[in-house]
Amino acid sequence: LKEKILAKDEIKSKVYDGDIEISGNFNLEILPKPSAFTSIEWDKAFLAMGISNNKSVKVSSPLRWEGSSAAFKPGTNLSNQLKHGFHANLEDVANDSELPQFKIQLNLRGNHNLKFAPMGELTTASINSDISDLKIQGDIPATSTVRSNDGFEAIWRIPNLVRNYPQQWLLER
Repeated sequence: LKEKILAKDEIKSKVYDGDIEISGNFNLEILPKPSAFTSIEWDKAFLAMGISNNKSVKVSSPLRWEGSSAAFKPGTNLSNQLKHGFHANLEDVANDSELPQFKIQLNLRGNHNLKFAPMGELTTASINSDISDLKIQGDIPATSTVRSNDGFEAIWRIPNLVRNYPQQWLLER
């Protein structure tokens, strides 16, 4: 994160620019096996990313999925669960792997705070900043924190047992 001070008509505001990378994999082995009663409709499958304010996105790369890519589109397709954000259709990417790797890269501009939710079986997050007096708030403390005159680094390792929602669910539309 980089801090910038913007001044306009004697009003000063702190804003941040953040380069965000989200990566991981999905275990598709746990999905129901296709049968006479179940099937996976890849042409209807999508990956959704929730964000509190879409206007904070400055730059986004396409969704990278096992060597393929798919463009993100506005809206999450999950308006009851994630009101703001974007999505990518999975029919546009290879889905032959049982443990497909994915990566999302964003550049965000915001103010006040940056929050994230632990969505993985194990969520590992790190923040590096040139702001040495950055304040950390939240329910889960950082696993490690290093401050110096040059900046700040914090790392979290969060198991899925700390949250009250399941690792996976089926959405019927």
